[in-house]
Amino acid sequence: MKKLFGRCFSVLLVLAVAFALYPAWEVNATDLTDFTMEGTVVTGYTGPGGNITIPSTATAIADNAFAGNGSITSVAIPASVTSIGNYSFSGCTGLGSVTFGGGVSLGGGVFYGCSSLGYVELPAITSIPTETFYGCSSLASVAIPEGVTFIGAQAFNGCTSLGSLAIPSTVSEIGSSAFNNCTGLSSIAIPSSVTSMGSGVLAGCSGLTSVTLSDSMSSIPELTLYGCSSLSGINIPGAVSSIGSQAFGNCSGMSSITIPASVSSMDMSAFNGCNNLAEINVESGNGSYASHDGAVYNASLTQLIYCPIGKSSLELSPNITTIGAAAFSNCPYVYELKIEDDSVTTIEADAFTGSGIGSVRIPKSVTSIGSQSSWTPDVIYGYKNSQAEQFADDNGYIFSPLDGDDDPDPGEDDPDPGEDDPDPGEDDPDPGEDDPDPGKKDPTKPTNPSKPGGSNSTGTSGTTQTGTGGTSGNRTTTSASRSMGTAQVGSNTPKTGVPFDARYLLCAGVFLTGAYLVISKKKAGGKA
Repeated sequence: MKKLFGRCFSVLLVLAVAFALYPAWEVNATDLTDFTMEGTVVTGYTGPGGNITIPSTATAIADNAFAGNGSITSVAIPASVTSIGNYSFSGCTGLGSVTFGGGVSLGGGVFYGCSSLGYVELPAITSIPTETFYGCSSLASVAIPEGVTFIGAQAFNGCTSLGSLAIPSTVSEIGSSAFNNCTGLSSIAIPSSVTSMGSGVLAGCSGLTSVTLSDSMSSIPELTLYGCSSLSGINIPGAVSSIGSQAFGNCSGMSSITIPASVSSMDMSAFNGCNNLAEINVESGNGSYASHDGAVYNASLTQLIYCPIGKSSLELSPNITTIGAAAFSNCPYVYELKIEDDSVTTIEADAFTGSGIGSVRIPKSVTSIGSQSSWTPDVIYGYKNSQAEQFADDNGYIFSPLDGDDDPDPGEDDPDPGEDDPDPGEDDPDPGEDDPDPGKKDPTKPTNPSKPGGSNSTGTSGTTQTGTGGTSGNRTTTSASRSMGTAQVGSNTPKTGVPFDARYLLCAGVFLTGAYLVISKKKAGGKA
């Protein structure tokens, strides 16, 4: 009788353990009835979620097959699957890991908005299509395999946890905004195999401190490094012939940059918002541009094209004849400008628009002064019956003559026109030729000046960059507008942890009862 009881208890114990493990089997087991299939193509899933394995009989996963399923935590894709459709796992906010059994062809946006996805080791593929990992904000690392030739537009947009990324030398093309808003990315090297990039590839990567551009690129497209505020400098490859609008816009950490001799076309809005940029140096031998005292001129140094907005003073080229349109546009730190050379004949429209220039000295040689919007100087110095006087009268500006009996004797409240004039009073700005000291009237540095025709605004739905302008001489300013959206993903992350189950209590009771009977049996045998 005791033997029969012991055998029955053993059977019950085995059943209890199986009963206790059943919940795990239930979550992790592959039940073919949980999948909707058309032939060998998985088109849907109705199971409980958790860790799932795609059936080995499947050869493809259809578009949107698992889209929006927040209960799936991991997916194992067998080697039999060779094709995964567009947005097949998009919005699976609980999905933390994915494993591939073999090579596969990916559609666009396969993991779009999978905000919990932390790591993916991609199989043998030839391209990473558009929006593949868009909004995967937990993705900290991804290995791009050799053999990939194309990285699509916004492929990694909004991957804010991505700290490093190695791009293999097989990649030849990178689409627009591919790494936009990857704020955790600190460094990246674009291999020389890359010959083509879309706009805004690295825009919004505010943590980026080191960038190496491909030396096979012939152009730096618009918005390429827009908003990379931690970047202190960039080496422009010698093969680059053109620089697009706002290519370096809002790179507020950049203090200087060198333009290679190969550049023949440069949109000056490329430097919008670079409020610490004080030096732009053009390499000798450039057929379109030259530089003097850190400002950009045409090749013959006769036309001033662009004064960097981080400069506080500027010495003009001795060959200058023209101050070009928007040359000082929104330059907040230059207060005094002395045009000493009689070779200057033209000040183009909007040359001083939005600038901080409060005192300007204009020689008799200037015969043409264009309209200047959003600019009100403290005083214009010039000569009687000159274009400078006419311009001041037409616009209601204070004019102070430099010739005749009326040569100004600036009082306590007047700015100092130059070296030969009396020393101004205590409250006067005295900019000085070599070391400007504008005094109490000198405007303070704004915290975030922006160039005209360029603005950026950040909202909850993304970052938008805009730039506008005109043309003048070799200066080209185009307009650009891009919406670099930060991914919006759902917040229905599945609950974690193991919920209380009465079956565990039952199993514990059976186990303790069995242990008690075994101990009792041994005690009884010992007494006998």
